[in-house]
Amino acid sequence: MKTPAPSDGSESAEAGPSTLFEVIRTPGGWKIDEDGRLYGEYANEAQALAAARKAATTLIDAGGKADITYGPVNRGKYP
Repeated sequence: MKTPAPSDGSESAEAGPSTLFEVIRTPGGWKIDEDGRLYGEYANEAQALAAARKAATTLIDAGGKADITYGPVNRGKYP
């Protein structure tokens, strides 16, 4: 069960924004976007997935929130 946001106007960790890591296949390999900006490029799928998990875990350990999406197909957002 989620904790409701405090009524005093401050944000709880549950109510705060989540960082999105997108793992995307590209013509030259794989890449990760963090909230729509390039985070890194990788030669293969395993490296990209491992890097996304590490980045998300680091953020969560620091008190943040993170989501990972995995899309084996470039959705046309990038050349």
